[in-house]
Amino acid sequence: MIDLKQIKEEYQELLTKLTDPDIISHWEEFQSLSKRRSALEKITKIAQELEETQEKIQENLEIISSPEAGPTMTERNHRYSEEVGNVIKKYLEMEEF
Repeated sequence: MIDLKQIKEEYQELLTKLTDPDIISHWEEFQSLSKRRSALEKITKIAQELEETQEKIQENLEIISSPEAGPTMTERNHRYSEEVGNVIKKYLEMEEF
């Protein structure tokens, strides 16, 4: 499993290094760091989407299982169930990444 905390830290370090004038003057190193930053940026973006999706799943599950969700809320529960299903599907697709 990927250590997202470590990736986020490395990404922040790279952002700092890439603003260093000494690094900019060494083109090959700058180019290498830029490529690494780009790769980490994609990972951190997907990680953020994954975290947001996990939060949506939790929120929707809480809504569906709330005591207020009685028989009169059947249609609403059905919509939430569909939304939870869609969010879980998106989550699983992200996990495959």
